[in-house]
Amino acid sequence: MLEKIQGIVKDHNIGLDQLAIHIAKEIRNEKQISTDEKRKLFGLVRSWKEYASDNAIDHNDLLQVRYHLLRFSKKYFTPLHELADEKKPEILCADIRNLSLPDNTPLVDHLESSIGRGVCEDTHIAIYGGIARLALKLHVANQNDNFNGALIESELPINDVDIVADDIDAAHKYRSGISGTRVIDDIEEYKDTYFSTVDYTMNQALIHGRELLFSAQAYSDVKQGVLHISEKNETLFNPDSVRLKDGKIFITSKGFYRALCYLLRDKARVMDIHTDNLIALNKNNYQWAGPLLKLLNIKEKERRDTAISRWLALAQSLSATQASHPAEFLQEIIEHNPHIVNFDFATEKDDEAEIRWIINQFLNSGLRTVFSHKQNYPDSMSDDTQRIDIATLHYQKHDLREFFTLINNTFKNAPTM
Repeated sequence: MLEKIQGIVKDHNIGLDQLAIHIAKEIRNEKQISTDEKRKLFGLVRSWKEYASDNAIDHNDLLQVRYHLLRFSKKYFTPLHELADEKKPEILCADIRNLSLPDNTPLVDHLESSIGRGVCEDTHIAIYGGIARLALKLHVANQNDNFNGALIESELPINDVDIVADDIDAAHKYRSGISGTRVIDDIEEYKDTYFSTVDYTMNQALIHGRELLFSAQAYSDVKQGVLHISEKNETLFNPDSVRLKDGKIFITSKGFYRALCYLLRDKARVMDIHTDNLIALNKNNYQWAGPLLKLLNIKEKERRDTAISRWLALAQSLSATQASHPAEFLQEIIEHNPHIVNFDFATEKDDEAEIRWIINQFLNSGLRTVFSHKQNYPDSMSDDTQRIDIATLHYQKHDLREFFTLINNTFKNAPTM
């Protein structure tokens, strides 16, 4: 059913305001789900139609659509688990005017030229994600002469811009696009809750009003290059992790794919994962395909080829494959996941394509709410863990012509060698 619904969402001949009607028809025709499940799904569709009507959503204003998808999900969708009662992290701050890129360009100047003039002083805007993590790395480097410069270089050039805004007019001013712009109700309230919403603690960094705000844990993790999973209560996007009944955090396939992207691109160097968690992930090698888009977009050829060779070596070290060549491992992934041939390597999409992707995440969340009893996670894990340390990973450089031939014969818009 989900594949059919995703097809409906991707169909540009169906307007955004008509999606609910077409999805309801698909639910009605589905024979593989129970009457009770259909009733719950129809209830969500009906709630969305009423919500959209009550809030007079302008489907031509895509930022407004995204804002309401997030707001609706928080109100109507069930999070996978309740967050454990923990103290709020200790928050520190630094002046971003004291930070400069490796080429001595002031960070403020770079942000204003790449995002928009005044972005660092606009009280309606906060910057998070990779840019905030880069700022924290620059701050740590200022205070530690032996900081690993590769952890900074890995964040450059800045490709993704992630901002939040509590004013939709302000949100439209900056060059962050639909995928990189989140509209919220109140920036001060967001600052208070942000640090419990990120995937890894090294991302507990936020730029607002010329200040870099960061947790003490984020500072420590960035200094050491360590990835620590951070529990979060997500309702809109697929979860990176879930808390099991025994209290341990289980990293999902999506969370592991994101961790691989960090490690293979030198954004972090070390990560510990429960052995049982790794065994469960190795039952499906699909998540190993995810980093390829990020790796192949590395501009410098030597860095790119090294990352691909490390990609295979890491999979071997974690017993995810017996392949001896990147092309052989990729062929393995394709054979186990035939649907992967639909993967499109295009990185630039128009705003409507981006919002339709977000709507697909929204639908996934709605389905998780209805079918939560069918979530397939273990109840517990042993205490045994395995350390992933990129610095100690042994790898050989491969001739990648066969690998790139397979890439270009398989995927749309794949980059050439």
